[in-house]
Amino acid sequence: MTTDPQRWALAGALLLIWLAASAWWLRPARRMAVSRDAMLILYASQTGQALELAQMALRRLLEGAQDAVAMPLGQATVEQIAACRQLLIVAATTGIGEPPDDARAFVPRMAERPDLSGVRHAVLALGDRKYEDFCSFGRRVDAWLTDCGAKALHDRIEADDLDRESLAAWDRLLDALGAEDAKVPAETLHRPWRIATRELLNPSSQDEARVPGLWRIELQPEEGDLPAWLAGDLFEIVTPGGHRRDYSIASLPEEGGVTLLVREVHGKDGRMGEGSGLLVEGTPVEGAVSARLRDHAAFHAPSGEGPLLLIAAGSGLAGIRPHAIEAMRVGRPVWMILGERRPDLDARVSAEVKDWQADGRLARLDLAYSRLGGGQGRYVQHVVAAEAGAVADWLGHDGAIMLCGGLAMGKDVEAALETALGRAWIDEARGDGRYHADLY
Repeated sequence: MTTDPQRWALAGALLLIWLAASAWWLRPARRMAVSRDAMLILYASQTGQALELAQMALRRLLEGAQDAVAMPLGQATVEQIAACRQLLIVAATTGIGEPPDDARAFVPRMAERPDLSGVRHAVLALGDRKYEDFCSFGRRVDAWLTDCGAKALHDRIEADDLDRESLAAWDRLLDALGAEDAKVPAETLHRPWRIATRELLNPSSQDEARVPGLWRIELQPEEGDLPAWLAGDLFEIVTPGGHRRDYSIASLPEEGGVTLLVREVHGKDGRMGEGSGLLVEGTPVEGAVSARLRDHAAFHAPSGEGPLLLIAAGSGLAGIRPHAIEAMRVGRPVWMILGERRPDLDARVSAEVKDWQADGRLARLDLAYSRLGGGQGRYVQHVVAAEAGAVADWLGHDGAIMLCGGLAMGKDVEAALETALGRAWIDEARGDGRYHADLY
């Protein structure tokens, strides 16, 4: 990777041009008719990876003088799909084999069986083989298209953790469709970030079996000014093995650095995972990792001005902390439910939010500790279930929910919220942008 400031400036300028152009290229296509000769690109994106790949495909096709338009899958109508000549879909899977939030509206349309025999299609499905429902949603969309008579431009491409071979196959397909060569390689979007500080927040828990450490890590760009980002955005690192790992940014730009909360992940052999291992022990303080900031629109601030319910456990605090700060700053009422293991071992994790409560900045704080003795342990979902009436009263008709943490926790919390609020409330809030979940 180059460290030439002029090359970084050029790469940055090209990126800004590309992002500005993307805002035009990804204009609201649902208000436009899709011509028969057009190539329609649809994306289903949760963390932004599918969106980014769709943007890249659109840019390359337009630069190759192809007639192309892109939009979220959830905004596409069956009529628009039937009207296009060629269809490209980039589809991620989230949760337990579920569609990303921006594609949920399309699921009921898949109950229809329109005649798509005039459409040729290709699907790039994104997933991770460590999950049982690998590429499940992309497979469902591909199967639906085939059932409706669409003909394949290419066999479905399934990318495991954005593996290079699968993405190379996708690039070759774009080449065959007349796309221009990429002007800005993806590698130029990453740059060295220096680990400025690293602090173990639960050091005493190292004496307790099977309890991984939680680290607070601050990073600074090795060159140039600190870039801007929004609450909810992600910090993407590249591991020595070439894999990408996303971490919620726990800080805001005015705090002077990118702060991460990284939980140690250990495999069956006891070795630390690629991402946490690189950040926790593989890179010394003052050493650098290859990384970039990544837009995560699906977890940006919720819409409206109603009361806010923030729910997180463990490292999920990183995802909701910036939202809490922004909401408290503008006087939006905030109720936080935070889960950890034990109050003695994890006191430093919750110290800041306790200060917020003491200062009157948080309207309410509930701490759930899962490893209390005497059968007193509880998880955040237990708090939601026990306080169902209070949750419904707090949120009313215009409240918002943000949920961040592990997948299993998230599913249990969502079930408790559905009991407290009803499925109709959750569906309406999700559609209005008042319900965001970032689960991993």
